[in-house]
Amino acid sequence: MLRPPVGLCLVLAACSAGTPSDDADTHSADTDDTEPVAPGVPSTLIDHDAWVRDDGTGDTDPFPTHRPDTVVCGVDGFYREGEGVDVDTRKCTYLVASQPSLAAVHAGDRVRTFFYNNGLIAEEPAEAHVAIALGDHVIFDEHIPIPSEAAPFNLDAEVDADAPIGTPVVLHLHNHGYNTWRLMILDVVPGLPPG
Repeated sequence: MLRPPVGLCLVLAACSAGTPSDDADTHSADTDDTEPVAPGVPSTLIDHDAWVRDDGTGDTDPFPTHRPDTVVCGVDGFYREGEGVDVDTRKCTYLVASQPSLAAVHAGDRVRTFFYNNGLIAEEPAEAHVAIALGDHVIFDEHIPIPSEAAPFNLDAEVDADAPIGTPVVLHLHNHGYNTWRLMILDVVPGLPPG
């Protein structure tokens, strides 16, 4: 079981391999296009149980040239665990998963995510790649050297385009070696309306 780094406080949560859990924990959207949320009040963009893996036949991967010829990613490599979703790269060598967003995002809003990894190890020096896209826009694109210690990633970015409810949210993750990742949060914090 993946454990957060010592001293790490976990705040919120987020993900299905097909469906990483059989639990019927469905969430309704916190907002829609007709009911604006107050500035600064976060709304989740994802449902932990709604992720669907792309088996390579879809067009959801924001980095299709990264996909190796052979990909192994079973239900024991991408699954719901506690308040997040885990990716075990021993059993999931390359992951692209998507789901429709649960909240509208507008230009000027901030999208934030929180994920972490256990220590990253491999026989040869390498690089891990974690990216999150909203529609055609890559919001987060992180390259992490291997080897690396266990580390949290608490990221925040301003969005420059609108994305209505139902826009595909895509998680892209791969690395060399045997490592474990957990995605906890992906939410939107509305900005102030144009004045």
